[in-house]
Amino acid sequence: MSNPTAPVHAATYTPATFPNSLYILGKYLYVGGSDRVLILDISNPVLPVYVGQYVTGSINDLYVSGQYMYLARGTSGITIVNISHPSSPTLVTNYD
Repeated sequence: MSNPTAPVHAATYTPATFPNSLYILGKYLYVGGSDRVLILDISNPVLPVYVGQYVTGSINDLYVSGQYMYLARGTSGITIVNISHPSSPTLVTNYD
C-alpha cells in the first residue's frame, strides 16, 4: 500500500469456499475456508493467481511457517501440511 491513509481497491478474488482465515507469507496468500485452503500467488496484487489447494474438513484458523502450514480444525484437532510445492500441498500428520 503506497499510501496507508488512502487505501485503494486493487482486486477481488472469489474463492470456491467460504473464507474464514487468511495468512500471507512472501508472495502467497493462504485462504482457509469451510472445507479447504486455497493458495494464491499475490506477487501482483491486482491479479491474484490460483496456485493450489489442500482439501480437508472444517478449518477454524491457519498459520504458515517455512514449508509447513498448520490448520486448527476444532474437534478434528490439528493438521500439518507440507507446502514446499504450493501447487501440490501434502499431508504431514494429524493430531487429534
